[in-house]
Amino acid sequence: SEAVIGRSLPKKKRDFVRIITKLSPLSQCSSETREKELRQKVEDSLRQSCESLGVSSLDVFMLHRADHLNKWNGVIWRQLIECQESGLIKELGVSVQNPSELLDALQRPEVKYLQMPFNLLETRWQMAIEAILKEKESRRLIVHVRSSMLQGLLVSRDCQIWKRAGISQPERLWEWLDSVLKSSGCQNMADLCIRYVRSLDWVDGVVVGMESM
Repeated sequence: SEAVIGRSLPKKKRDFVRIITKLSPLSQCSSETREKELRQKVEDSLRQSCESLGVSSLDVFMLHRADHLNKWNGVIWRQLIECQESGLIKELGVSVQNPSELLDALQRPEVKYLQMPFNLLETRWQMAIEAILKEKESRRLIVHVRSSMLQGLLVSRDCQIWKRAGISQPERLWEWLDSVLKSSGCQNMADLCIRYVRSLDWVDGVVVGMESM
């Protein structure tokens, strides 16, 4: 995706477009990986992103995995802060998977961007949302929501897909979704899913995946 953006965006326009990207997941690293190698992996990921995007520095660089805030005694996060201080990164962020990761990320004043999964079926984030709202009162914090359609599940009526997601009888849920859609005045389920997350006062943006032209 970085290479596609790098090829598509004219150089003279890049100053007008804010690009947010992520550190490599570092899947090849183990608990035994040494600090020097870890720092080099971070540097390589940063340089690769800059090269693919055709930029000399990154507007926003996020941890792909929130546990990298603390893993390896925090060396990954310290390295990113050093890269920010050197000017290679302008702002830092974290992609989180659950409320505990989000609450941990909020403890870091360097975190200016958060990305999290949220949709109209979510019920597990209430305490974390309260923490987000409190934090936003005292500092700049940008929150972007992904998985507003549950990776396409909410717009599907394929029983097999729902069963793979652990819901064996989705018909009652479909009935409820249809009733909400009818009362909302939205055009379709995708419209409803996106409008719902956009209506939340703590959400600053929505991440939408693309699979085709």
